[in-house]
Amino acid sequence: MHPARRHLIHDHAELARLGGELETALDGDDRTGTQEIWTRFESALVSHLEAEERWLFPLFSSEHADELRALRREHARLRHLASEEGLAADLRTLRRETATELLAELRAHAAREDETVYAWLEQLPEPGKLEQLLDALVRRAGGIVTG
Repeated sequence: MHPARRHLIHDHAELARLGGELETALDGDDRTGTQEIWTRFESALVSHLEAEERWLFPLFSSEHADELRALRREHARLRHLASEEGLAADLRTLRRETATELLAELRAHAAREDETVYAWLEQLPEPGKLEQLLDALVRRAGGIVTG
């Protein structure tokens, strides 16, 4: 498995774990715990979405433009839901049903990414292989690399 894919899948697992903690806190009517968990969840979600959009999506933008547009729309939807839920968490009015809706959309989105953009990562060389290739090219060129 490509190291980037492994890292991104780990992010999804962490978001799912935090989502489970959030549901547990909501079930227990733990408003303080809910707010604290929500803050960690939202921060992790936003960071993950930003990283994908900045570093991952551009790798495939020319070959898979339509799918990436759809994933970006899903990201916008997840951000919108997270913003609404964040306000509710701040007001201590976050409801289990709406949190569950967000988590369900996030799970569906994660599955779609795993089948598309994460699978496409397997077509790329691992970072160590790229370094080996560059080293070989530099040695072949006698240490002179022109740009």
